[in-house]
Amino acid sequence: MKQALFFFLLLYSLVCSQNVKATSCRPADENNWIPVVQDYIEKSHSIFIGEVIGKKEEFLVVKVVDVFKGNPKDTILFEPDFISGISDRKLEQWEIGIRIFYIKEILNNVYVELLINSSCGMSRDLSSLYPGVIPPDLPPPPLPSSNEKDKKRYKDYQNEYIIDLQNRKIQLVKNWINEYALLNAYRNNHLSSEPAEPDNKNYLSYLALALSIIAVFIAFFRKQR
Repeated sequence: MKQALFFFLLLYSLVCSQNVKATSCRPADENNWIPVVQDYIEKSHSIFIGEVIGKKEEFLVVKVVDVFKGNPKDTILFEPDFISGISDRKLEQWEIGIRIFYIKEILNNVYVELLINSSCGMSRDLSSLYPGVIPPDLPPPPLPSSNEKDKKRYKDYQNEYIIDLQNRKIQLVKNWINEYALLNAYRNNHLSSEPAEPDNKNYLSYLALALSIIAVFIAFFRKQR
């Protein structure tokens, strides 16, 4: 069974990689978030909030917490970096914790990342709220021996960087709130065609939303120090 699964994954990756650039992926447009989310909702096999609880060979073991689309089992296997070269995210970089998953099923209970138009995908840690490139850190400050012009230029750049980062984090929070609203709307509109989730799971998704917003602002205020 393991050998059959391995060869299927290898063949699938070779077929899919023909239409994908091998060096990089395109992050989603933060300023045009709603159409991106709508596209992923339409094309994903399953969408849910899940908890990464461990790793098994080349897969993550994910406990399904709150389902928006599809009918995944309580625990699934997920390959986050399935198509070689799509992004620089590796299996070991997916830490234990709560995440949102936009995925497609390739075998029974085996899922891979949904990638649209060479994108980076939308599955991500809810504490970051963003499935793309992390903003770079500030460059090192000028040496004490630097002239006043260089010190002032660095200070101005630092102030602009902090303001831009603050605005970006606020935008990401707004994006996640809109995204969560769209996911809930999709689920509510399809309750008749898809099995409803038990009520005792719903509070976990609201908790994840609150924690993700808090985490963004904590990260921002730490950056200010």
